[in-house]
Formats: sequence, structure tokens, C-alpha cells
Amino acid sequence: MGEFLKRNINTIFLMLGNGCNMNCRYCLQHPLVEKSLSGHVNPDVYRFIRQVVDENDDKTELGLHFYGGEPLIYFPLMKEIIGKLKDVKGIRFSTISNGKAITDEMVELFNSLPLYVCISWDGHNVLQTRGYDVFAKGSKTRERLLKLDHLGVSAVLSAYNYPQEACDAFQELSKDYFDIHGYPLNFNYDTIMDTGLGDKSLLEMDYDRVSREVAAMMDRYMDYRLNKGKMDFAELAFIESRFNALYSYLRKDGDFWSRQWCTCNNGYSVLNLDLAGNLYPCHNTSHKAGSIYDPYFKYLNEVLKTDTTFARRPQCLECPAVASCKGGCKLVAPENMENGLCKLRRAIFLPILKGTLAYGREIMEAGNG
Repeated sequence: MGEFLKRNINTIFLMLGNGCNMNCRYCLQHPLVEKSLSGHVNPDVYRFIRQVVDENDDKTELGLHFYGGEPLIYFPLMKEIIGKLKDVKGIRFSTISNGKAITDEMVELFNSLPLYVCISWDGHNVLQTRGYDVFAKGSKTRERLLKLDHLGVSAVLSAYNYPQEACDAFQELSKDYFDIHGYPLNFNYDTIMDTGLGDKSLLEMDYDRVSREVAAMMDRYMDYRLNKGKMDFAELAFIESRFNALYSYLRKDGDFWSRQWCTCNNGYSVLNLDLAGNLYPCHNTSHKAGSIYDPYFKYLNEVLKTDTTFARRPQCLECPAVASCKGGCKLVAPENMENGLCKLRRAIFLPILKGTLAYGREIMEAGNG
């Protein structure tokens, strides 16, 4: 791209289809997806992806993220697309999957590229939320998944999966992965979001318990930062991502939230593209914002129409979790935000904020300020 008015695209979610081989209780797409996606690749999609790579600056690598439904049940399509694009410099392949359909052929291909795989897994209570445990000990799926050279695991925190439970399960799994590869898993923790959930029991969390567990982790984190103790890698990943969000917030010095769009950047520097060439404001909906054939500002106008993030700004700036939450999710109705997502994110972040203040006082007293 030229030197001026740059439009860097960091990620394209390539939406392979809506089909899935599981029926997770908290699936975001159940209330939002109404139409099937095309199962055939429009050749212009390849041209579009190559154009995006060409227009990005030299510092921006494009993440091409295979998305479903369940991406692995569309493996023939994945192979076709990878075959067309694997030689394009400036593309990084990834996917998020439930892992159930993994095969030896997939492991071999993903390791050869490499393709980064994140598996959705809720730890020891996964049968209650997802109905199937891909990491069940002794299973073939576990054996295959642990062979992946670039593996991450992502949990959804809900009434069936509290922070400490999630960390303990991840730590145990990471030990087995480390024994094979010599390095740990990557971890991600999402908070449950009510986009129209039919099963509200998933939202019935004990927020005091959440805060107590996070506060205890934060105490261990403070000791770790002050060289007074050790910390499990899974807990470190949980705390540090939010600690870093607070650090970034404080560095902005009040100019934290002047932008008018969602923090996930869906529709903006993150594009959501189906195989026919249609574009969406989010990869979890059937609502189209246009196509690759539209003028850019026509498409952008459609994305902005559906983005309500900035409308919540006055309330969000009064919330102690704003540094981590950054306005929530544009797919969640305001009443569901306040009754669920907001409470959970406050319960997680407030102990981290309090612990950070205590940590600051301690290092000042130790003369390290």
C-alpha cells in the first residue's frame, strides 16, 4: 500500500460454514446464525486475500483464520485454500476448533505450515458444557492434539467453569504438552456472553467466589513479581493478560477510549469473509455488511450502523473493569451486558486492580519505585 491513509488488515476470519459436530450449551452462534454459508470458494476470494497482503505495510502480517461452525469438518476446503495461498509471503494460518474431528493427516499438515490451532476446552467440567472431552486421558483425540507443534487452549468461564478450575486444568494439560515439546501451551480465557442464550443456568455464577479466586491468584502474582515466590504458568497467563491491559490503560493517560468502534476490531482491521466473498461485521452472525465487490466506504458504513460500542461509553468509563473489558461486545444486548457480562468482568478485574495498587505501594516502600 502507499505511504498515506494506510488500511492495514491484521486478520481475516475465513468463514468455511456453519456446520458443527458438537452442540455446546453456550454457543454464541445458536441465537445469531440464520442462514447457511456457501460451500464453494469464489476464485475472487483468493485475489482479494492477495490484495490485502499487498496493501498491508511491511510490518503487518495477515492472520488467515479458518472459522466455522467447526472448521475441521471442512478440512477438504481448508486444504484447497492452503494449497492456493501457502506460498504467499505475509500470511499466517490459524484456526479455533473443538478438536473432535482431528486426524493424523491434519496434524501433519498443520505442523508443516505451520498452522496455529486453538482448542476450545473447559477443563474438568467440559462434559457439562460441551458434552465431549477431546482431552480425555487415553483418547486418540488427546494423543493427536498434543502432537500439534503450535497448540493453544481456550476456556469459557461460566457457572460450570470458575477461574481456579480453569487454571488448574490448563496447568495439568500443559505439563503433558511440555513433556512432549519442551515448551508450554498457550492459554486464553473468555467470559461467557449472553447473545440470546436459551440456557440461563450458565450465567448463574457466584461472583464473590470469582473475586476470591482471582484475588488469591493476584496475591501469588505479586509475590512472583517481587521475587518472593513461584507461580503456575496457567495462573500467570490468566493474571498477566489483564495486568498488561491495566498497564496499557494507565499509559494512555486518559486518552484511552476515543475511538468509535468495538475493541475486537471486527469489521475494521479484522475482516469476516465467507467463501462467496460476502463480508460481515462479525464472524458469529448471518448479518452481511457487504461484499468484496463493494466500495470500501459503503461497506464501512454498514459496519458502523451495527456497532453500538461507543453508545455505552459514559457508563463504561465509570466501571473499574473498563481497562480490560473496553466496552464489551456489540452482539450482546445492553440488558444482558449489565446483568451478566459486566458483573463477571468486574468480578475478575477488580481484584487485579486492587492488587496492582497494593503492589505499587509495596515496591515504593521497598525503594524500587
